[in-house]
Amino acid sequence: MQFDSIEFLVLLTTTFVAFRLAPGALRIPILIVASVVFYCSWNAPFVFLILVSAIVDFFAARRIHAEGVAGRAGRKKLWLVLSLCVNLGLLGYFKYTNFLVGSLHELFPAADAFARTWDIVLPIGISFYTFQTMSYSIDVYRGTIAPTSSFLGFLLYVSFFPQLIAGPIERAPHLLPQILDSRNGRRLRREELFTGLLLIVWGLFKKVALSDNLALVVEPAYTTPEAYGGGALLAATYAFAFQIFLDFSAYSDIARGAAALFGIKLVRNFNLPYMAQDPSDFWRRWHISLSLWIRDYLYIALGGSRGTAGRTMFNLALTMALAGLWHGASWNFCVWGLFHGGLLVAYRALGPAFARLFAPVPARLQSVLRIALMFHLVCLGWVFFRAETLADSMAIVSEIGAWSLGGWAAAGPSAFPSAGLALLALAFAVMAWQEHRDVWRRITSSQVGYGLLVGACLVAMAVLMPATSAQFIYFQF
Repeated sequence: MQFDSIEFLVLLTTTFVAFRLAPGALRIPILIVASVVFYCSWNAPFVFLILVSAIVDFFAARRIHAEGVAGRAGRKKLWLVLSLCVNLGLLGYFKYTNFLVGSLHELFPAADAFARTWDIVLPIGISFYTFQTMSYSIDVYRGTIAPTSSFLGFLLYVSFFPQLIAGPIERAPHLLPQILDSRNGRRLRREELFTGLLLIVWGLFKKVALSDNLALVVEPAYTTPEAYGGGALLAATYAFAFQIFLDFSAYSDIARGAAALFGIKLVRNFNLPYMAQDPSDFWRRWHISLSLWIRDYLYIALGGSRGTAGRTMFNLALTMALAGLWHGASWNFCVWGLFHGGLLVAYRALGPAFARLFAPVPARLQSVLRIALMFHLVCLGWVFFRAETLADSMAIVSEIGAWSLGGWAAAGPSAFPSAGLALLALAFAVMAWQEHRDVWRRITSSQVGYGLLVGACLVAMAVLMPATSAQFIYFQF
């Protein structure tokens, strides 16, 4: 069930009405039923996996806490290991089995055991809800939070349908108290209703009117890159940079808006990522909930920056390589993660020299140049993220490089629709305008401004909606 479907609108409306009319004691069960219906619309049997994760981590966390109080550190760690093994085992089997078998087949082509792929379907949202439930067990182990006594509350924390499929990845200290508080039967505040509806409409506008149209530009160029020149591939890469931002941030906006209707505030997942001035700044702005997750539960667990400079750089590279593989089971994603790890390592090593190089440049121009450089480095990484194969990635980079170094003079016009360039300009304007929160607040603070913005989004969707709708990019991760 896609967020931009009539089915989701019906489910959200029905759940909202039932939630608001029900007494406090029934509100969590209502949201759990809605979450099950939402997930079952895709593949009902896989709801069992969410239930397994919830049951294991609910009871494992309680045992972790009990063993910690009793001073039995060894048993406490064993219960944490159980939680991690179950969740990483589920994620590993469903997401990485065929990748591992295929990689072994390339290394040992004569081995019959690796000659076939397994018939494994990747459950939607598994990369997100396993990370969310693991963070709960780790936080209890670290003593950051105490385990909850409400299994239904915890089950909803794991399966809450607005953010179940593609996040943002929530933490128990932030989301769980809000879920448990819903039992108090608090009435919906006016600003929650208005904010929720606006975020939903705004997210749908970004997805339907902008991202889906950019997909029409990106898809043919990246499906058959050999049919396009370097200029067209470069333009398609720019288009994808905005497509993935608009698509993913649209999902986050709709998730935040839907959650607000139930009195729940989800974390913000994006903050003008293409205005980042360095690699670290980019990851503080892009997919913020994942960036914080890999920092707190992976990078720091590996040692973070506590060791030597060499060890710190190794930790950065390994963390980003694993983050790349989290996005997808292919070498493309691993290379994409290593590319960003390399950027982080290079910036850590060369940052001071880089700052001295830019020192004579006026501050405002310096910011513009740094933003432009970082944006193009990110776009280079997006080639590996979007291309079908590693060979396609290298061919696209090579073709763009040849075109950029002067091949454009003899290559003739590139096959790229002029409408795509207009969409890019509009996409950039939308991204920049939304992040100016003071402008956003001034417009929406009055009923007239709010109505005009919502109306403009609805009209734009009606006019610009393409004939075919693209699936959310992060729908099956």
